Amino acid sequence: MASYTDNFNRASLGANWTAINGGTWAINASTVLRQTQATGAYRGLRWAGGAFDSANIYAGVTAQASANDRGFGIIVRCPTTGTALADIDGYGILGFAGDQWYRVEFNDGTDNYVALGGTCTANTAYTIEARADSGTVTIYLNTVQQAQWTDTTYTTGGCMLISYGETITYDNFYAADIAAGTTYPVAAWLKRRSAISIDSWRMAWADFTASISRRSRPAPRKTFSSLWRRATPRHAFACTLSV
Repeated sequence: MASYTDNFNRASLGANWTAINGGTWAINASTVLRQTQATGAYRGLRWAGGAFDSANIYAGVTAQASANDRGFGIIVRCPTTGTALADIDGYGILGFAGDQWYRVEFNDGTDNYVALGGTCTANTAYTIEARADSGTVTIYLNTVQQAQWTDTTYTTGGCMLISYGETITYDNFYAADIAAGTTYPVAAWLKRRSAISIDSWRMAWADFTASISRRSRPAPRKTFSSLWRRATPRHAFACTLSV
């Protein structure tokens, strides 16, 4: 399985990325990636640092916008060639600062979206992720699933960062193949949490039933000798017969 990461901790962007529909993509302060082209248009930055081994992949990044009405996102199953606006295709998640979050399908650079609500705040970092597994697409915001749907328009491809407007910041990119028969990282975390909760519930139930058993345990049965034992009188009285 292929697996890739990029924390952008270097002086220049390098050859692992390809700009789509232009934009000014550059490393800032040797710590983060920024897109600073101000014109209001969708621009992409496609991962070119290695191919995936299958069509089932996921990709994520931490991103933020510097002001309202500026957007950022990530998509999967994008084309692996071409650099024009029409080469922005794929499924993913998109946020606009001062607005909300969207599930999106790009088609030749056009955003076909469904509003998801929520809050997308300027100068606030969010971790966003998109997954395509066979015909199922799933998107996450800060590890929480936001939407899942089925679509077979795009069946293969890579992954791409998306920007709209200037000064969009990205950090800690990751992407990998989804292995057949394995759980997603987020789903696996939820599964572990569920297992812990179930174990805790079982322990609590065992303690509860044990306490009930102790409280409802019958008193020891009396033996035959104890049933016929003469009781010792609490007080003794002396009687005198008079004639």
